[in-house]
Amino acid sequence: MPEPQGNTIPTDSIPSIIAALSPSSHSLWIQAWKKSNIETILSQKFSTATISVLAPDNTALTAAGYTADRIAAATTSELDTLLMYHTLIGNLDPTLLRQGVPLQFAKSLLQDASLAVGLSKSVPGATFKGTEIYSYRHAVQMAGNDLMVDGKRLTLGNTAKIVRGWVLPVNQVLEMPRHQMKQWLEADGRFSLFLKALDLISASYEANFNMWGGYWIVYDAVDPSFQLDTKKYYAGWIPNVANQLMRNTLFAPTDEAFHKAGIFNAAQLETLNNRFNYAEAYEGKPTLDSMLHLHMPAAAEMDMPFDDNWYVTGVRIISTPTPANTVFHSDILNNTLLGNYNLNAGGGSDKKLNLTFDRTGASAITVNGIDSETPAATITEADRMTLQGPVHVVDRLIIPGSFKF
Repeated sequence: MPEPQGNTIPTDSIPSIIAALSPSSHSLWIQAWKKSNIETILSQKFSTATISVLAPDNTALTAAGYTADRIAAATTSELDTLLMYHTLIGNLDPTLLRQGVPLQFAKSLLQDASLAVGLSKSVPGATFKGTEIYSYRHAVQMAGNDLMVDGKRLTLGNTAKIVRGWVLPVNQVLEMPRHQMKQWLEADGRFSLFLKALDLISASYEANFNMWGGYWIVYDAVDPSFQLDTKKYYAGWIPNVANQLMRNTLFAPTDEAFHKAGIFNAAQLETLNNRFNYAEAYEGKPTLDSMLHLHMPAAAEMDMPFDDNWYVTGVRIISTPTPANTVFHSDILNNTLLGNYNLNAGGGSDKKLNLTFDRTGASAITVNGIDSETPAATITEADRMTLQGPVHVVDRLIIPGSFKF
């Protein structure tokens, strides 16, 4: 990062957050800010933090339903949530961002104390593992003069330095995740075959691998509550623990995607899944989850000598305390960034992403396995936000070349 240049601006000449915004374009944001408890929250809980406020303009807030009347009728809690979600911890200096600061994940002020995410802290000779309270966060980088947030392109207004950091006027309200991945799939209605496949995979893991101990070598030595607890919930290889989340990305295949692969009903999925047994696993023959595993980049794999294509996200992470980031919004889905991406950044054997991307036309993105023999999947809907991370809806299955029906 380049050294700061120019003279220091006297603090008394730097505006407050409200004073930095134009009343003509941001009267609704100012109204919400004044009615909320955000100033108290900042002074009591984040008194020393540098902040960057993404302030949607009146047009954006109105489109999202935040009219003057709604803001007037809203509870302070509702407004606190909106404002905290758009207030990020850290210095998003637009000048520095334009100079090529790489993608960064910035926590917002908004947290959910009922949820936890894994946390590792390494010191010489030891790694301590545990959890921390879930913070809603955003993936941020510049694209020319526009600000990319969670894969969405935002037009920046006149940014302003404030006492605590920066105000960045934007033209969109950020989408806030409300559900875990599996809940989102269930509520949507387009993914019944994928959900059935996950249920079948879960049942097979339960029946064949004794997930409550024994074969889970790492679970005998380490408290499994670090990243996920299989005694609670599991959805195929998507961690679906009630209160412990892993951040990840899902390429979600619709029912139509299964139809294109010749799969139309649960009976066909059951036939594929019936391959699941110890002998076939040891011999490395493909099973149902081997067909689907490329749909979620896995920062972990089973800590067992069986089929290397069977992923259980969250197990290997215990022995690999610093896995690579696997939250991929649409703006970084390209081979330049992800073409040789190693999922085990913290050591251990290399585990490549094994996906290849292409952009057709102005915006359409295709994704496929590196060795896939089937047509590439097109992302028909990108960056749908869940608590774990983005869901990209795809119109075909991403089938590894090694999988044979």
